[in-house]
Amino acid sequence: MYTEKIRFLQLLVVIIIASQGIFYFIGCAEAMKHLTVPVFADYRKALDSFIAGRLKVLYYIALALGVTVLILSRQQMSGLVFLCTLVATLCIVMDVLIALKGSIPINNQFNQYPAANVADWRGLQLSWVKLILIRGIFSSTALITLLVSWLW
Repeated sequence: MYTEKIRFLQLLVVIIIASQGIFYFIGCAEAMKHLTVPVFADYRKALDSFIAGRLKVLYYIALALGVTVLILSRQQMSGLVFLCTLVATLCIVMDVLIALKGSIPINNQFNQYPAANVADWRGLQLSWVKLILIRGIFSSTALITLLVSWLW
């Protein structure tokens, strides 16, 4: 009974996380590619100041819930709930790792635009867009995987 409630909460949190990736797939990423570097920097600064802390908390909650469901369902390791939760949790881990190693350092550089000593701001901008799309693949895969576990 508790497992179902925890799984449902995990699904809700992953829906919120995946919605960011879906938004970028729908067209925001393409629009971000066409922004001038100063506009992109302003956008990143403004968005980062509002959303970074909130997303950080949601990612940690999603990871904690995923691990909790894995522990609670470990008696049925070959079962659909365990396997789907494992895949979803690993996808969220990959999303977090890409954020920590790629997206966040780029955000930090853009937070200091134009003072930071960066030779290719445009290249950095395009790298950020590429990373956010890759992260979106992982978060969307996590969501789809969790939905599969609920539908079957």
